[in-house]
Amino acid sequence: VTDAAGCTGTSSVTVSVAVFVAGTTSGDVTYCNGATPTAITSTAPASGGSGSSPNYQWQSNTAVDFSGTTTDLSTTLDYTFSTTPGATTYYRRRAEDPTNPGTYVYTDVVTYTDHTPAAITATADLTTVPPGASVQLSLTGEGSGTNTYVWSSSAGTTKDVTVTPTTNTTYTVTVTDAQNCDVVSSGISVSVVTLDGGSIEDANDAQGTISLCSGTAPGQLTGDGTGTSALGSGGTGVANQITYKWQKTTTQNNWTNSDISGEVGSDLNFTDLITNGTPVWVRRVATNLGIEAYSNELKFEAPALPSPTATATDATVAPGGSTTLGVGTYSSYSWSDGSTVISTSQNPSTGAINTATTFTVTVTDAAGCTGTSSVTVSVA
Repeated sequence: VTDAAGCTGTSSVTVSVAVFVAGTTSGDVTYCNGATPTAITSTAPASGGSGSSPNYQWQSNTAVDFSGTTTDLSTTLDYTFSTTPGATTYYRRRAEDPTNPGTYVYTDVVTYTDHTPAAITATADLTTVPPGASVQLSLTGEGSGTNTYVWSSSAGTTKDVTVTPTTNTTYTVTVTDAQNCDVVSSGISVSVVTLDGGSIEDANDAQGTISLCSGTAPGQLTGDGTGTSALGSGGTGVANQITYKWQKTTTQNNWTNSDISGEVGSDLNFTDLITNGTPVWVRRVATNLGIEAYSNELKFEAPALPSPTATATDATVAPGGSTTLGVGTYSSYSWSDGSTVISTSQNPSTGAINTATTFTVTVTDAAGCTGTSSVTVSVA
């Protein structure tokens, strides 16, 4: 420098040049569609240059080389998302040294990939069942990789689960995929329909307690829908998926080991003889998916058979004489002399007899059961 007097002096200063670098940020992220992604954080700030606090500008673009339209975002060190990107988007942080405005350096591009889990569908091997039956639930459509599962109604946490619903239930499954994104399946509804064992009756459409003559068999029992009988119904609702068996017991309410061998139809020809003092109960079992339901019970009993006593007013008559026969009161009578029915009255006359004759009466009671007795009239 030269002052006013023309005298000079000198001095020096050194200006250093330091490369200005953009710094670094966190890396690529795959985020779940519809969710707000995690922030892009600074792992190292911009440095070098003048050393002054740099100016930042976050930018996004739909092209990895930023050849598309660039959108300026925040001017912060880190970038926090305020909205959810609609598709895969690329981000970078621009840095500017205040001493060199308009000259920019950029961090490496960070890729934020939108991930939509594959749509899944819940399935069931059966959609209508009787209470207590097992249903196998599964799903289709899941993506590859390691997935976790959570079924609704606490049904389980595996891909395939077994449930035993007692009421109508709709099941869904939430799958968390390898990218830690959740997807909920469509619902699969399982209807629970009570299994009805149907009803049975005898050939006369009788139910409940049925009286037979001792030593006779009930015969045909029906449950196929004729008369007032009914097939089993409910459960899966498919008739050929209901099977039958028949049971009998001589001890009321004790059906242990009571199956009638080989009888698996809707009807039964019951040939067991019913005897006085030993009632027999019969029922039909309807089975659907391993669940059993029972028909009404038929009770067969046999009162004691009529036990008549035939009498004659005179035990002995003269040749050509007659006497009066007698017996107790019943519904009907048939008197025979061994070869011919002589009367259907309670107390008939024998008519003229010339040889000793045995008269036999067959009586029928109100239940239609019969009994016999004989009396011999001598001739002297």
